[in-house]
Amino acid sequence: MKNVIYGQYDSYFYPLKRFYEPEIPSRVREVLLELSQKELAVFRGGLAYVFLLNEKEYLLKDLDMLGHTENRDDILACLGDSDVIYVNKNTFGDTVITAFWKYDDEYFKLDILLCNEMPSVCEKSINGKKCYMVTASYVWRNRIEKIAEKKIRMHDDKKTLNHFKVARVLSQYLKENEDAILVEDCIVVKEKLPEVQKVLSELVSISDLEQFMNQILELVRG
Repeated sequence: MKNVIYGQYDSYFYPLKRFYEPEIPSRVREVLLELSQKELAVFRGGLAYVFLLNEKEYLLKDLDMLGHTENRDDILACLGDSDVIYVNKNTFGDTVITAFWKYDDEYFKLDILLCNEMPSVCEKSINGKKCYMVTASYVWRNRIEKIAEKKIRMHDDKKTLNHFKVARVLSQYLKENEDAILVEDCIVVKEKLPEVQKVLSELVSISDLEQFMNQILELVRG
């Protein structure tokens, strides 16, 4: 494909548009739904959070999906309508397919992380179509991992506080829906708790930290 670049992109040249899920342009939405319906990629990150909890007022900066490595070429074929595609590596050396769509002077960005082993997924109807996404348990686990890995991911305080807010909402959701908690996610979260406490101790109040940590401990202990 002529618009595929193998290498890192300079974010300076791709200022991102902040948006709410209903504001996703139709041509971008069609690609997302096609990838999910064909089971080439599943929703993850903020977009999965929005769909799973119906958080329509959650402000998004990018679109995140997860796909199997063996589906790379098929995924790329679905992105032909985008303005430019990069195949690059993230901080951990994992392959990420990044597609940009330009609107005015800003861009909508789709990141598709490729992996060799997919996590547990669930079904949900989006715009009347059956789609696939990671579970609420996995989104919760992933947000907590990101808090613990603040330094290695080079996240600023604002981004980490956003992860904290989302993780707190998800913790409450999982407390009310205990059957949605997966054991494998609890194991990972439990391992990350010391670092989570260390990171958040510099960002949130003692009372908020204690409440959050107690909530998580209650979940991982089952």
